[in-house]
This record gives sequence, C-alpha cells and structure tokens, in this order.
Amino acid sequence: MPNFQLADWLISPDEMLRHDEELTRIKASLGEGGLDLLANNAQGTEDAEAEDLAPVDSTQEVAAKVQYLYGLDLGHGRVNWKAKPTHPDDPKSDLINKDSGYVVRKTSQGVNYPWEMHSVIVRSPHIMTILREILSDYPGISPAVDHLILDRPFKPMLHHWGDFCQAVEQSDDFTKQHVEGFVIFLKEELAPYFEVLKNADAHGIIEHQNLWTIFPPHQLVWTDLKQHHSIGEVEQTTLDQFTGNFIVSYKQTVWDGFESKAKSGAVGIPSFTGTRPIAGLKTIPFLRKPDAADIEKAVLDRGRNFLSLLGCHYREYLGIGGFERPNDMLERPQIEWQAVSGRVVLDAALRHGKVGDRVEPPNADSLPKTDREIMICSPLIEGYSLTSKKWYKLFVDNVSDIIWDNSFSGLVLNNTEKDLLLGFAQTKLSMTTDFDDLVRGKGKGVIILLSGPPGVGKTMTVESIANMMHVPLYPMSAGELGSDATKVENQLRQALVYCKEWNAVLLLDESDVFLQKRSATDLQRNELVSIFLRLLEYYDGMMFLTTNRIETMDPAFQSRIDLTIHYPDLSESARVSVWRNFLQAEEGTSTEINFDELASHAMNGRQIKNTVKLAKMLAIRRNQALHMDHFRQILQLSAFQPAQGMMSLD
Repeated sequence: MPNFQLADWLISPDEMLRHDEELTRIKASLGEGGLDLLANNAQGTEDAEAEDLAPVDSTQEVAAKVQYLYGLDLGHGRVNWKAKPTHPDDPKSDLINKDSGYVVRKTSQGVNYPWEMHSVIVRSPHIMTILREILSDYPGISPAVDHLILDRPFKPMLHHWGDFCQAVEQSDDFTKQHVEGFVIFLKEELAPYFEVLKNADAHGIIEHQNLWTIFPPHQLVWTDLKQHHSIGEVEQTTLDQFTGNFIVSYKQTVWDGFESKAKSGAVGIPSFTGTRPIAGLKTIPFLRKPDAADIEKAVLDRGRNFLSLLGCHYREYLGIGGFERPNDMLERPQIEWQAVSGRVVLDAALRHGKVGDRVEPPNADSLPKTDREIMICSPLIEGYSLTSKKWYKLFVDNVSDIIWDNSFSGLVLNNTEKDLLLGFAQTKLSMTTDFDDLVRGKGKGVIILLSGPPGVGKTMTVESIANMMHVPLYPMSAGELGSDATKVENQLRQALVYCKEWNAVLLLDESDVFLQKRSATDLQRNELVSIFLRLLEYYDGMMFLTTNRIETMDPAFQSRIDLTIHYPDLSESARVSVWRNFLQAEEGTSTEINFDELASHAMNGRQIKNTVKLAKMLAIRRNQALHMDHFRQILQLSAFQPAQGMMSLD
C-alpha cells in the first residue's frame, strides 16, 4: 500500500467551495430535506460494494436523497471511498447512509487534481423498479439485485434515455417526485453526449472516443467484409487498451449442420483524431447507412438464399473464400482469404465432423423467421472446393447454380460404351441394396479403369458422366497425393468418406504410380500400392481410374477392377468430332471451317484444345472472327512452343 501523506487526503478550499455550490444547487432542485451527507469523520473502505452496500429491503421506503463519496485512486481499479477526505487513521464507521436513494462517487489522482465523476450507486427501490424494466436485457445488468452501480459515462442510461424518460412520465406522482433529483443528475452528466448524438444526427460526424454513443446493444450494425454487406446485432463495445481500436462485438446466425445458432464476432475501428464522417467508416450502425433501404432488401434476399442452402448442396462458386489456417500462437485459427472458383459442396455437417448426423431437411424450429433474424444471417457459408480440396468460408452472394452442359453426347466413344458407362454409374449411385463380398463390407464399390494414351478423352468421359448425373465429381491425381504413405492414406480415406456422403463420383487420374507392379527393390512404392489395394477393397462408391500404362499394372488389381475400357489414339474421324465439339462452344467462329483439313493433323484431344485456345487469342488480338487462317498459322508453328510462336505473329 503506498504511503500517502495527509495532504493527499485533503480537499483544497476551491474544490470545497465548488462542491458546496453543487450540493446547494441539487438541494434546491429536491426541496427541503433532499440532501443528507454523512458526518465528516466517516471512513471509507477499499470495497464499498462488499462491506457497506447492505441489501435494500424493497418494502422499505427509501427517500431519493443523494450522498457524495470521494476516493483516492490507488490504481488497478482500487479506490478508497470516503464521505469526506480526512486523516486515514480516523476510526472506521459505516460509509453509506442507509436512507440514501443514490450515492454519487468521485475520484481524484491526488492533491491539486480535480474531483472527477466515477460512478453512482442506485439504492432507491422506486428508481430500481424503473431501471429493471428498461435495462433488463442490457449487458452486465442483473435485474435481480437490490442496488445498481452505474459507472461513468453511464452508457446504459444514454442508450435507454428515451425509455427511461417515458417510464418516469408514466409513473405516479409520488415516483416522479422521488426520482426527480436523479433525473436532473443524469441530464447534467449526459449533456455532453446528448450534444455528440445531436452532431451525429445533424452532421453525420463523430469522434473516436464517442463512438460508443452510437452503438447501443441490440442495435443492428453494418460492416464491410471484403466488399460484402455484413449485418450483426451489437452485443457490447469496448476499447482495446493496447491498439486503441474501438471494438464492436456482435452476433450473427450461422449453421453448424444441425441447427442455426448465434455466433459472436468482433470488428475494430482503428483510432483516429478529430471527427470523421460516420458514413465513411467500415463499421457503422446499420440505420445510419445512407442506402440502408437498398442494403436491407439485398441482405434479406441473401438471408433467404442462405436458408435455402442449409443442408448439403452441390453448387458453382466464383469469388474469394476464407481458409482457416491453424495458428499455435492464437486460440482461433487465422482466416486467409484465397481465390476460389469451380464446383463446391456446401455441407456444414461434414465440415464439423458430424458424419451421419446431417439433418435433412434442417430443423425448422431453429431457423430464422422474422426479417430481423434473416438480416443477421451470416454472409458466409461452409463449403468444400473440389478443385483445391479445402474447406472455405464462402460468400453466399457468390454461390450460383451449376449450368450443366451436354458434353456426354460429344464423347468420342461408341454408343454401346457410353450407355454401359452411364448405366453402371447411375445404377450404383442410386442403389439401395448392395452386392456384398463373403467378408462383410468388402466388394461393394464399382471400379472402372480407363486406359489409353494422353488426350484421348479418359478424364472428359468421367467429367461428362458426373455432369449427366448432376452429382459431384471428386477428382484426384497421384501428384496431389504425393509419395508419403501416411499422408496418402489419410487423403484417400478422406476422399472416400466425402464421396460416400455426397454420393459423388471419385476420379483418380494418372493412377499409374498406385497400379504399378510391386518389386523387391522399391519398398516405398510397394507400400503405396498395398495401401491403395486395401482401400479399394472396402470402398462402396463409384470410382474411375485412368492410366497411360496398363501393361505395368500389378496383377492384384485385376480382380478388384470391375470394368476396363481401352481408348486408342484418335482416328481422323474422331479428331473431326473433337474439333467440332470445341468450336461449337466458341462464339464468333466463321462458318467456313475446314474440319477435314484440321483433322488431318495427328493431334490428341488436349493438343486440339490448346490449338483452339491459341487461335482464339490470335483472332482477339486482330479483332477478327475466328477462321481457318488463324488455325493454319498456329499449326505451322511448333505446337509445344506457343510463347515463341505468338511472338512472331502480328
């Protein structure tokens, strides 16, 4: 405990005079007998709330008398309260007068420092009745207590001033007279903040230290989240003592795969000097947005879309997504925003590990119903990118329905092969009963191997089948999986679980490394092959494998593959079909395309696709329709040196 001198505890004559004038003014407002100070030798304690705030009997008639307490600020939130600063060795006595309706407490940093407002303790049962009514849902306020401590700057009273005045106005004459002094006290204390709100309303400006005045709890708050509207309900506001940022804590409605629930978030407004236009801040009260009406309509539409996407859905996405990267230094993972495009699966249940617990349809009782509830639905939804194999927080606004193409009809396969492949896939994914091996759980899947040289349509076949069936395609390649046995097994197991949950087609492209014959010298590859064989045995979904080297396949796979289809090099007639398929999708193409001439070049499907791409770039560069001259110039150059070729074209 610091060793304070007697002078630290004394009030200067000027301060005492100012204090007496203040008491005289309040006494006049209350009438005779309205002020009752304790004896001058009353001693304070370090914890007035604990020792001297005896519970007030609500049946006891407590007059709305005001009492003043003074305290030396000892730091770390410790204050030694006294009715009047005296020698610290005075004998202890009860600090608070038992018939005081409310107690005003002031603090000072020491001698020659002014007394500043600290807090007020409300003990009057009449005032408490009103405060319980208007502050019942205010953060940090308990309606069950007999007294209430309101700290400066009395945020609850400013935020509910209109409610407070209305409650007083509707009370009986006795209560009005009883609380009159308290009303006068509050009006004077809140006067500067009334002026702040007046300027905010009239001129749309605010100072950083006064931001709390425009963010009352339960108000809707708007914030800019990566150029998307984000609406939440204010829970509380604080000032970050380290950064100086003004922190708005809010709640939004999210979906966890089982039910909708409130989730807390926070956003900071960096410190600034002087005044700023409120509308220019990235976080402001929603109703202070100049275009609030337009935003409300857009957010309501998005909220209804959010509700329509609960459950498990296969969609298209184009935008950015938040990837949660674990951080050992922080309790919460860091959000890393990345570009996301392509097909996604929206499935919060699987994201949170609730395999098999998915609720279809979602529990209607937990869903938002009112416009306000729909507005505070999160702008983000959990989704899995089938391209990057990552879970993201995706913006609902950037989710769209898939436009299904008719690429299946353009496959360079005979009709018998196409019907066979599509029939197997449709039957397997719609089956309610399984063919089972002698060992339970084995042999339920359908595994088809597509073999042939590059660029003959193996991968396109699987993509077209998935499109035709409107089901997710989960593509993987040996390059993605790597060569570490443990990682390969974990990734394959995850892929198999996801495909089962989503009724997806699994494509393992370029699977030669897993299919290759085992040898006595390559133990690492042997381990990968063994892992793959074991997982295939128990997979019960639809899987396609592609390979360029079927002749090197391990014999153990032959019994595990249900059907093998070999793709030969493209014939000239097949190349005509491929050229036609690619050019039909290109707008602004000349009708005078010589497909026989194009097909005379011995190219595979991938090379044809690249040639079309380069010819189109050349046509755009010259602002021309795509025609044969563009193709001839590209084909005259080396197909494998596009950069060098383009440099010479002008």
